[in-house]
Formats: sequence, structure tokens, C-alpha cells
Amino acid sequence: LGNIFTKIALENASGEVVLAHRFLLATVLMLGWMLIKKRPFSFRGKNFGAAFLLVSMQVLYYVFETYGIEYTNASVSGVVLAVVPVVAMIIAAIFLKEYPTRRQAIFCFFPIAGVILLTLSASAEGAIQKPVGILFLILCCCCSAIYKNANRKASESFDSFERSLLVIAASLSRYLRYSLC
Repeated sequence: LGNIFTKIALENASGEVVLAHRFLLATVLMLGWMLIKKRPFSFRGKNFGAAFLLVSMQVLYYVFETYGIEYTNASVSGVVLAVVPVVAMIIAAIFLKEYPTRRQAIFCFFPIAGVILLTLSASAEGAIQKPVGILFLILCCCCSAIYKNANRKASESFDSFERSLLVIAASLSRYLRYSLC
């Protein structure tokens, strides 16, 4: 559903404007939540190494996803992005030394099979527009997998709210200049 919404939005605005509005809305909702819940936060004494990787990968993920969807169709983007759990599992095994159980490995492939079946049964959306879109989606997939692993490492220093706030603030600062368009 998100891919289709992004595709429709990209028909009416550039990728930068779509991303700017996406992060502006997220920031407003986050700040509203902070005001309603009166939730304090502090970044003092925190390990920012994993947080920097987390923020970088999330910003790059949205850039690659938006342009990947713009240059392909929703079916192709769904198939490529369905590979993210497998890539994340491989990266976790290599870098975090977290090996999946046999059951986890088997169930990791179900979303991919489902998306491929759906794509084969409903391929009326048209052919791939540009091969660069596939490259963007593959880069998006890798960024997402690295993000998932960096998130585990960052969770040792930051709670979920702080991690979300860091990611949204960094993403908004990247696209703030486009939000006034």
C-alpha cells in the first residue's frame, strides 16, 4: 500500500517534495506526542556511533525507495523490497554473529514467495520503466537491512522513542528546504 501511495504522490510532486512532506508530518506527529505525553528525553552520555549509522541508513533508505518506486512499478518494488528480511538475516549473521534458527530461515522466505505470487498473478501494471529503478531498490534493500541491524546496536544506548526522534529529525533536516514548495 505504501508503494502505491508513493507512486501516486510522485505523479504530482518530485521525490524531494514527497520526502519532505513525509518527514514534516512525522516530525509534527512526534512533537505532538511529546507535548501530549510530556515525555522528557536526553541524549547525554549516549553512544552515537550506532545512532549515526542508523540515521544514515534510514535517510538513504527513503531516498532509494522513493526513486526506485518512481523508476519502476509497484509490483517490481514490492518483489525487491520483500528480500529485505533475508538480507537483514545475512548481515546479522556476518556482522553481529546472530545466526537464525532453521525455523526463522524458512519463515523468512514466505513473504518473498507471497509477493512473487501476487506479482505473477497481477502483472497488469506495465513493464519496468528504467533499469536504474532496480538499482535504487537494491540499494534500498541493503540500507534497510543495515538499518535493522544498526537499530539493534543503537537500542543498547537509546530507547525506541529516542531512536525514532533521531531518525525523523535527521531526515527532516535533509528535506526541510523542499517542504516549503
